[in-house]
Amino acid sequence: MDAAPALSLQCAMMGNNRILSYSVTPEELDEFIAWALSRADVRLLARTNATDPPPTYRALNEVVDARGPDHRTVLLWNASISPPPITEKRAAEDDGAGGEIYLVDWNFSDVAELGGPSGRLYTCDQRSDAFKKWFQSLVRWFKRRCKYYEDHDWISPAQVERIPGGERFLTVSRRQRLRASLDDINELLAFANETHDVVFAAKESPTQQPVTFSHIEAEQPHPVGGRTSRIDEMLGAGRPKKFLIWNQSLFPEIKLARCVVNGSDETSYVLNDFTTVIVISRESIRMPGAVREAYRTMDESGQRLIEWYGSILDWLRRRDLIIGSAPPRG
Repeated sequence: MDAAPALSLQCAMMGNNRILSYSVTPEELDEFIAWALSRADVRLLARTNATDPPPTYRALNEVVDARGPDHRTVLLWNASISPPPITEKRAAEDDGAGGEIYLVDWNFSDVAELGGPSGRLYTCDQRSDAFKKWFQSLVRWFKRRCKYYEDHDWISPAQVERIPGGERFLTVSRRQRLRASLDDINELLAFANETHDVVFAAKESPTQQPVTFSHIEAEQPHPVGGRTSRIDEMLGAGRPKKFLIWNQSLFPEIKLARCVVNGSDETSYVLNDFTTVIVISRESIRMPGAVREAYRTMDESGQRLIEWYGSILDWLRRRDLIIGSAPPRG
């Protein structure tokens, strides 16, 4: 393959790109594809193909990715204005079967990447003016049919109806301001345990298993070193002091990363990934990252997670603990 232009390499390395995150129904995505293909010589491509040049398709359900059906990302190539995409030959890694596959290098090709019904429309910014104009027409299609929700995505009304809590959930930002006491946070955990197995988790642990407890006291043993300290010191330095709420029913495991304690030979394990825990303090609550992803998949486990987090927020609203909050549902 010929060497890629330096400008395209800069685009790939420095994140100079255009992106729109969206969530629509499968039927709406089919409608978008039909519209895009009807306005120019636009063709669908798989990211990875068994042949070169890659085959083109006219519908999403026809696209065959050489890596298997789990790879749903497709590429849009406007053959009316752009040259054929650049491909890179690689060795296949299908259970050691050997062979070769051809990867469309979208960093160096005039193509737009499209996810599934909940995904992203994405391209590198270093493209021709004609391509940019065409790409913006694709963006406008989604914006005309969707509404933007802060901390979420551009979401269609039909997709909103599928989300537990609907518009109410989507207007909740990732972080809500609170005015809560230590007793309030303990009572919140008791409420959460009425329907799930929920515990507090310390951010730091002497082993890879998180230290958990069912009630927060003003003073209690530090999980590392056995020393006694105020809970404020144990659960986070700085302001405000943060507590971690872990729903073991929905997330049986959380992963801790190994670290060195104060530059000594002593090691501990620290939670760095807050995807599956609620981070709460007397002054704020932050939703788990998994909640934001759940409305994308809308599978059964995702719906349970959204409903559970919504019940937490409603409990806080009923206690008038969320600053500037709307009334609870129901």
